[in-house]
Amino acid sequence: QILRNLVTNALKFTEQGSVQIHVSHRVADGEGEVLRFEVRDTGIGIAEDQHERIFLAFQQIDGSTSRRYGGTGLGLAIARQLTEVLGGKIWLESAEGSGACFTVDLPVGQAPVTEFRPLSSPGRGRGASVLIIEDDAELVSTISEVGLAHGFSSVSCATGQEGLAALERDRFAAVILDIRLPDISGWQVHRMLRADGRHQGMPVYILSSAAQPPNWVDDDSRWLLKPVTQPELEKLFIELALQKVNPARLLLVETNAERRRQLRSHFESLGYRVIECRRSEEARLAYAERSFVVLVIDFDLPDENGLDLLDALDRLRSLDEVRVVLTSNEPLSEKNLQRLRRYPSVALSKTEGLEHMDDALRPAAPTSVTVTKNEQEHPTLGQRVLLVVPEVRSIYAISALLDEQGLQVVPAMTAVEALKRFDEDAFDMALIDMQLPNDDGVALIRQLRNDYGCQVPIVALTASAAPSEREPGLAAGADDWLCRPVESTELAVL
Repeated sequence: QILRNLVTNALKFTEQGSVQIHVSHRVADGEGEVLRFEVRDTGIGIAEDQHERIFLAFQQIDGSTSRRYGGTGLGLAIARQLTEVLGGKIWLESAEGSGACFTVDLPVGQAPVTEFRPLSSPGRGRGASVLIIEDDAELVSTISEVGLAHGFSSVSCATGQEGLAALERDRFAAVILDIRLPDISGWQVHRMLRADGRHQGMPVYILSSAAQPPNWVDDDSRWLLKPVTQPELEKLFIELALQKVNPARLLLVETNAERRRQLRSHFESLGYRVIECRRSEEARLAYAERSFVVLVIDFDLPDENGLDLLDALDRLRSLDEVRVVLTSNEPLSEKNLQRLRRYPSVALSKTEGLEHMDDALRPAAPTSVTVTKNEQEHPTLGQRVLLVVPEVRSIYAISALLDEQGLQVVPAMTAVEALKRFDEDAFDMALIDMQLPNDDGVALIRQLRNDYGCQVPIVALTASAAPSEREPGLAAGADDWLCRPVESTELAVL
């Protein structure tokens, strides 16, 4: 960041000649070893009486410089602050009309060679918690042990319903989710999790014995192919640990000290790293130095209103990917609301409770779930269907139609085979032909409902639309029916 600011500054003020960067390792008198960075340019130069002034925030040589070259006057102020934080020094050598040389000295030392070790046992399990939704007890134990070694506690659930209940109760650093669960499909858990605004952006690690589908996209999920190896689990928890050390930043700009304290405490409880400011000038400097995912800004600031501050921040760096919450004592005018709508934003009255603030922090409904083009075309992507048809030709034909809808098909040709499949796997829907031998279609539906506790939709496939064909299946427990041969449009509507 220091070098970027210095080089950007040099390029801006150098119309002819060159900009050079020199790096050297030196032993400074009484200061030990230093790395020296020099950024030299052949630009307009800086008069000696301006050398100290240009390191102050929002300062440039004069008004004509700002009009001609642009910029905010923050770059050199940030470079100085960062240099001082690192224990170094920055200075300028220049004269008007003869270029400039900015020099930065940073103290360095040789790092000791150490062997990597997991976190020591006193910290085991005291950190953030990971939810493991997996029915293989041995694998759960292995994942938990690796997590503990990296400072993560864990909560395990053997079924999808238990996992959803845990997500309803608590917040987790991540979810490790098996796709093949004993009660409901892991895809169903995944969809419900992604639709819940409380868990936006939470990493999900999907465990599957099948390869990752080629068109499957989810920016916050990772695919782990079973059997999962120890190095893969180590990498998983190292990634999570890095996220825990560097949580999402929230910029809080609030004039009232007590309200600022309350909001900071609340946001930190939600997992944000909060940077707080009282005035717009502090906020501009903070925004120039760091990236943020959320801005919570008081409209009634002492030095300018919150909307003017938002416009200034947007000029520094686009707010397109930042969630904005603007709070105010009085309702905003229609004109100010129009200005606010330029950004991904919500306006809140300061009299509203923290639960409204939580809602405001969530992405707007259209963007709360990342939907790919493939998912728009196939909203049922990944759901598993038990297809029970006695003829191979019909299995191929119907499977092709189901595949077009993004469904995964598990075929069976007899009632006995279907019950075995249902006992071994989890499904989101069943299509059952009423023409199974010995009227087994009706009996199979009744058996699935009464003896196997099947809760997923069952569709009866009938030879015609006549009541005598469809009513027995519906009476046995089917939710709907389709007439063979099955048409793709009818299947899509269903």
